[in-house]
This record gives sequence, C-alpha cells and structure tokens, in this order.
Amino acid sequence: MLVLLTALAMAHDPAALDEQTAEAAARYRVALDLVDARQYGEACEVLREVESSFATTEYAGKAADLRQTTSMVAKVCADGVSGSQEDGTVELVVSQALLGPVFFGTLGGAVSPGSAAAPLTGGLLGLGVGIGAPLLIGSRYGITEGQAMTVYTGELAGTLGAAVALEVLRPSEPRDNLLILAGGFATGMVGGAVGAIVLPPNSGDASMVRSGLSWGAGYGALTLLLTQGRAVPNIAAGAGIGMLAMGVTAFQVDISRRRMNLINLSGYAGALTGGLGLALFALGSEVSPQVGFSVVGGLSAVGLGLGTYLTRDYDGATLARLEGDRSSVVVHMPTVSPRIDRDGLAGADVRLLSGTW
Repeated sequence: MLVLLTALAMAHDPAALDEQTAEAAARYRVALDLVDARQYGEACEVLREVESSFATTEYAGKAADLRQTTSMVAKVCADGVSGSQEDGTVELVVSQALLGPVFFGTLGGAVSPGSAAAPLTGGLLGLGVGIGAPLLIGSRYGITEGQAMTVYTGELAGTLGAAVALEVLRPSEPRDNLLILAGGFATGMVGGAVGAIVLPPNSGDASMVRSGLSWGAGYGALTLLLTQGRAVPNIAAGAGIGMLAMGVTAFQVDISRRRMNLINLSGYAGALTGGLGLALFALGSEVSPQVGFSVVGGLSAVGLGLGTYLTRDYDGATLARLEGDRSSVVVHMPTVSPRIDRDGLAGADVRLLSGTW
C-alpha cells in the first residue's frame, strides 16, 4: 500500500520521479561496477536496495533480473565462495546407511553377547534408521551439505576416540569393548549434530575439517614407521591435531568444497607417487622406515601445497588482475567465470590459457 501511494504521489510530481530514476540509475551502475570487480556480496546489497527503495522505477526490475537470471552469481552472492548451501539430505542418507548398521549392530552385540541374531537385527534396524531419519529430518527442516558432513565427521571422530579409550582401558569383557565403541560413535554423532545445528558450517568449512581428520590420521599412521608406538593413539592424535588445525583455519579462509577436493586429490597423487616409487625401488634393495616416511609424507605435503597454490583462484576470487598498467593481465589457471555486461545480460568468461600478457 505504501509503495502504491508513493507511486501515485510521484505520478503527479515528474521532478520527483526523475530524481528517483536518476538515483536508481546511479545505484544500479554502482552494482554493475561491483559485479565487474567480482565483489558479489556488496553488489547484491546494492541491488536489493534498488529493488526496495526505488520500486517505482524501471531499475527495480533490472536489479531483480540482475540478481536472479545468473544462477552462478546468485549462488555466490547468497553463500560466498565457500559454496552454495546445497541440499545434503542424500549425502546424510548414504553416510548413515553405511554407518548406522555398524552402530546398531555393535550395540546389539553388546546387549546380547554371544548371540548371532542380535548384531544382525541391530544392523537391519540401523539401516532403516540411517535411511529414514535423515529423510524425515530433511523433509521437515532441510539439511545442507555442510551439516551432513559435520554429522558423519563427528561420528568418525567419536569412533576414533572410543578406540583410544579401548587402548587405555583394555577391558577384559567383549561386551565392554562393544559398549565403548558404540558410546564413542553416539557421542560423536550427538556432537556433530549439535555443531551442525548451532554453527551451521558450510560445505567448504566442513570439508576442511574432514580433510584435517583424514590427513591427520594418515600422517599419524606414517609416524609408526619412525616410532614403536601403538597404531591407534598415533592415528587418533594425528586426526585430532588435523581437525583442530583445519577447524581454526576454516574461520580464517573462505574455501569451497570443490577446491578442497582438488587439493586433497593433489595430495593423494603425491602419496601414490611416493608409494609406487618406494615399491619399485624396494625391488632391488631394502628401504629404511625413515626413507619411507620422508618420501610418502614429503610428496603428500608437496602435493597438498601444489594443489593449494594451483587452485588459488578457483573459487571465483579475482581470476585476472592488472599488474603495473592495464595492459598486463595475469591469468593463473584455465577457468570459466560468470560475467554480467552493462545491460544486465548474463554470460561467461572462458579462459583456456595460463600466463601473463
């Protein structure tokens, strides 16, 4: 009603209408400049202001189209470069369909030691709960990818903690072993669920923490080549340090899940190269544990470092910047990035070469 009354008043005051149009046009040009600079968050704020404050002008519609017609830009505007908050229901269903039977089967074995039917029944119950619960929660409240990853990362961390408890306590009864494992899993699940609800993390942050767990556990296992310690404490300690380090980093760095996957893939390639090289070298001579640790661990670190460096522009930050004068453009890697021209039409910049021109 207020917008209608304002429009009627301005219809009788052409000067006011011209002033509103001129101001809306100026704001719209500011938004275009921000889009050109890839400052999508600031651009969206200006566009929303044009839509709400200048609803009677033609630029309100243009502003709305500018935000809605280009899905890539709209996602970045809404969610930042850490990745859009895509639905994570399927991911949570898959993870819980795999982990749920293990938890309930373990619990069943603890409740009825010596019974073959109890673990089987528990496993089938876990499969049903693992599939049904995420579907129900997702349909009623929605589950993002980051939340799904946080839940099953917590479950894995809790299970590792339970394994450490087993190493320390060394219970004599098999039932106690199963109860400790089930308790660790349940604790991790509750902790992951609380984190998913309270934070809630985006998929990029959750991917960093999960990667910290996996790489920390991997390096913890590699330390067994240098020490005579037990496997579980080393792996659990490495996983804990990795999760903590990447969790702190996630507050400082904005990264997408896809970029994190590429970095991990680069690290895996380094580890695989080191492992194959050692295997070939070991055919003719003996390889010391220190050499094995240095080669596999070192090449994994090199792979992670190279992956981080080569994908530094992957998330849609500035992909080409001017150096010196505006005739020298640096493009770090092949990429496709969203582009919006001065008329508000959506398009894409395709860069197939790397180098400086």
